[in-house]
Amino acid sequence: MFYNKEIPNLIKNESYNRLEQVLKYIIYPQEVCIHRDILATEKFDVKLRVVEDIDLWMRVVYNHDLININKTTIEIIEHDGRSVNYIQTNSLALNLSLFKNLYSMDKFASKVSKQVQDETIGDCYFGVGKYYGYKGEKLKGAYYLLKSYFINGNRMPKYKLNLAFSLFFRYSKFKTQVEQDVQVD
Repeated sequence: MFYNKEIPNLIKNESYNRLEQVLKYIIYPQEVCIHRDILATEKFDVKLRVVEDIDLWMRVVYNHDLININKTTIEIIEHDGRSVNYIQTNSLALNLSLFKNLYSMDKFASKVSKQVQDETIGDCYFGVGKYYGYKGEKLKGAYYLLKSYFINGNRMPKYKLNLAFSLFFRYSKFKTQVEQDVQVD
């Protein structure tokens, strides 16, 4: 499987195995080239509304090589109707479910480091927390933001704690920050 994505720190991250690359870098279907013989046996799970691509990539790269062409070849336009807009659809709750399922399978759990598992799970909790906070469910939002902090506190610890705090004391700042985050993500 080939994917085209410019990843500035790819050389520093050579320690990621191919399964971890799928989990760490968002690989969009339009960036991928897979031989048709592989797609004859491995297909998108049509029951999944989001994360169907990650599900497929994990199954493909478990048995096949993964090669990155370190070049940007597409542009994604963010808009409110995108299925991955986590403040509109809570799509990261679905990602969380997929990751928990993957990591419960021996064939994936044993090949994905604890660090990458914590990072992907923590990032999902973070997005779920921002979703609930943005929707005005402050306690639920704070719970998931703090859960993200405790699972993966090495990644943006001050930002996570500030967001959880601002839910209760500076809610308009919280909403503005989450809206900006969606545009950047």
